[in-house]
Order: sequence, then C-alpha cells, then structure tokens
Amino acid sequence: MNPRIAGYYDNRKSALQSLGRYAEALDDANAAIARASGYAFVYRSRGLLFEDMQRFEAGILDFDRALSINPTDYGMVVDRARMKVRAGRAGEAVRDLSQVILLDPANNRAYRERGFAYLSSGDKTAAASDLALFARAVPGDEFVARALADLAAGSPARR
Repeated sequence: MNPRIAGYYDNRKSALQSLGRYAEALDDANAAIARASGYAFVYRSRGLLFEDMQRFEAGILDFDRALSINPTDYGMVVDRARMKVRAGRAGEAVRDLSQVILLDPANNRAYRERGFAYLSSGDKTAAASDLALFARAVPGDEFVARALADLAAGSPARR
C-alpha cells in the first residue's frame, strides 16, 4: 500500500468497519484525513464510521467539516440529518432536509429521511405524507413499508 494515498486508508477503513473492527477503522480514517484534509470524502467516511460506533455528535461534526468543503453535496446533508435524528436532534434534521427538498425536489432520500425525522419528533401526519411520497417513488423499502403500516394501524411506527 502506498502510504501517501488517502483513498487506500479509506478503503481499508471501510473493510475494517464492515467487520466491526472500529478501533482499527478509526485509525485508518484518521490517517486518511491526515493525508487529504482538504477533501470532503475523508470526513464523510469517518462520519459514517462514527455513526456505526454510535458517536453521533462526532459524526455530525465530521459531516459539518465535509459540507464546509463541498456545501452542495445534498447526499451528505441527508446523511448528516439521519445522524441528527439518531442524536435526538430531529427538529434540526427536518429543517436541513426541508432545505434539501427545496433545492432538489427530486431527492427521494431526503423525503424518506424527513419522514423518519417527522416520526421521531411526533408529527405522524407529516411523516406519513413524506414516507408515502418516498414509497411511491421507490417501492420496496421494508422500513418505510413497516412505518406506513404502523401509522395506518395507529400503532407506534418503528424504523
């Protein structure tokens, strides 16, 4: 492995992460950032690792850094919003996702994640609306189907 190439560290981080070897994966994520701190992908990658480690605030900070480098990457905004919901910051996530939808109305993932953010904040009507929009555009998502069924039955929706 060429020790100067951040992408190699990032690739190995992904492999280690998939094996649940988080400490080693974090070492590689940090090495990738040390080699390519001006690139958004290294912060996004470490942010996703932090999400798997349930270190949501650290992950959100990495996504903030990534977005400061590439502010128009709406996929990163959606990923950060998903993490904000998991961190108990659903209101912020709804605002972020609403902005994505305003700028990119065809972004189906934003509707999905905003639906779950609404659900987390207790707004079942808005959640059902966004999740139904997503389900029509992208059928077959088992989590969305289960949440919609739970909402229709009046039981607490699960993700």
